[in-house]
Amino acid sequence: MSIPTTIALVGATGGAGTTRLSLELAAALATDGRDVAVLDAAFATQGLSDYVSGTLDPDATALVTDAADVPLESGLVAFETDAEGRVAVCRPRPPSSGSRGR
Repeated sequence: MSIPTTIALVGATGGAGTTRLSLELAAALATDGRDVAVLDAAFATQGLSDYVSGTLDPDATALVTDAADVPLESGLVAFETDAEGRVAVCRPRPPSSGSRGR
């Protein structure tokens, strides 16, 4: 069993290619037999929407904080590759007004 590793990619502006780079990197790691999860927190651009269809419930913020009692897996969607490992993605959905403490 390998030790989990976290890599953060940050785009300076929308359209810089950060989402595409993250998916390519995930596919490359999966080719090496690793299981990879990509979480896109770019609520404004939602770049993963170009690659993965469907809706996300619960919101991405709740999945990575203690704001909701839900496992991370509930927001992941399989991203098909021909690799030995698996790639799953979490499309961004901004928190609802109710989860911001209003």
